[in-house]
Amino acid sequence: MENKAYIFELQDFHKKWINDLDFYKEQVKVFEERLAKVSLNNVDKDVKIEVEKFQNRFIIQRNEIDYLRHDIKQQENELEREEKTAPIISEMETITEEFTLKDRMDTFERLFLDLQLEFDTFIEKHI
Repeated sequence: MENKAYIFELQDFHKKWINDLDFYKEQVKVFEERLAKVSLNNVDKDVKIEVEKFQNRFIIQRNEIDYLRHDIKQQENELEREEKTAPIISEMETITEEFTLKDRMDTFERLFLDLQLEFDTFIEKHI
């Protein structure tokens, strides 16, 4: 028997992920503000190098947030098209894509938390 999933369940995942991504995007803004303060208060060359590395990593994080957001929205559009034909979809079609998105979200969140810990350590040393 083929596994089935209700479209509204998948849409709930999307809403949660979009909310999470909004939170992470706001966190990046906070990190950038804190980094700017450190940069202004330190003239040490090594600190400036670390500041630049974090700036680049924050750009990468914002880009990844945008890519994930786009892909989630694309998947949501696909679900809306599917919903018009049937409220239940097969695992082989959309569910596979959902697992890919879930895996990407999990990886993003893990890497984001690692970055946050590393950044907090840097900030503590230079405030």
